[in-house]
Amino acid sequence: MAFVFWSFRESAKKLTLKNPAIKTGGVLNAWNRARSGGVVTLTTEEALHDPGTIKTGMVSSIAPTRVMATPASSLPCTETC
Repeated sequence: MAFVFWSFRESAKKLTLKNPAIKTGGVLNAWNRARSGGVVTLTTEEALHDPGTIKTGMVSSIAPTRVMATPASSLPCTETC
């Protein structure tokens, strides 16, 4: 997650935008915080049923029972970005 946050931070700086990534070291923490923050997420079943729902820029992670994907553009900023 640190690399994901860093990547988004560097891109946000270049675009003079707020960093939309959740600052956390835990993948499941990011998943849960994104979902509780209203970010649309995809489960494995949803992605397999309709691959068109997977968009460029989504952050994906593999967990034992699911694939987690969150649209990067809709992740909330959780620090002074």
